[in-house]
Amino acid sequence: MSEQKKITSGPYRVGLILPSINTLTEPEFYRAVVSGVTFHSARIFMAETSIDDLETMNRSVGEACKLLSSTTPDLVVYACTSGSFVAGTDGLNALITKINTATGCPAVATSHAMLAALSQCGATEVALVTPYLDEVTNSEEAFLRDNGLDVVYSKGLGRSGKDVRPTPVSDVENLVEEASHTAAEVIFVSCTDLDSFRHVGRWEKQFGKQILTSNQVTLWQTLKNLEPDHRPGNSISIFDWVQEQRLFQFG
Repeated sequence: MSEQKKITSGPYRVGLILPSINTLTEPEFYRAVVSGVTFHSARIFMAETSIDDLETMNRSVGEACKLLSSTTPDLVVYACTSGSFVAGTDGLNALITKINTATGCPAVATSHAMLAALSQCGATEVALVTPYLDEVTNSEEAFLRDNGLDVVYSKGLGRSGKDVRPTPVSDVENLVEEASHTAAEVIFVSCTDLDSFRHVGRWEKQFGKQILTSNQVTLWQTLKNLEPDHRPGNSISIFDWVQEQRLFQFG
């Protein structure tokens, strides 16, 4: 991956690249109590959360970068988990480099943030919970394994496209509970359009495991890039750290 320039001053403008069907990332980020940070979105079309559609969607990233460049962003965030792991680690690195080059500013992608957060937690054994079809869940599991993680539990809900959005929280929670009975040190709940972020605090207390979600780690990595001196120690939950730093809250 090419070296990216440092962010040195605020206030900050953050460009978001989102799948066209995503309606959750913006509300969750807009609820954030983040002084001096604004978010500006561009969408790329996606109909279904399938391998073919994800690969097709990624071919439109350049146009989104062109649109976001006109906002002169300090950072650009590709807020899609499956879109950023579907081509594997080399594809992820190429994607981040492409965004960096096209916009002239640093770039973050959700799958990169996922790996960084898992590393921050010191996790080696991970449980994976997704809303996806089996082919996409299997692709994410392979991505995690290729990056040195032992995936001890992996299960998806078989949903795709707009059908991810209305997923009952109870369906996600049932999988989180199942995963909590494994040797996993961290449970990762995947997809930036799945309602999970706001439940992390409760789930961590209820199931006794550290839990990460796609929007959570994407926002964490975004804020860490903007303010690199502020980061949690390995001994506390990333969710608790963000609350303690008053970086976000849910109303």
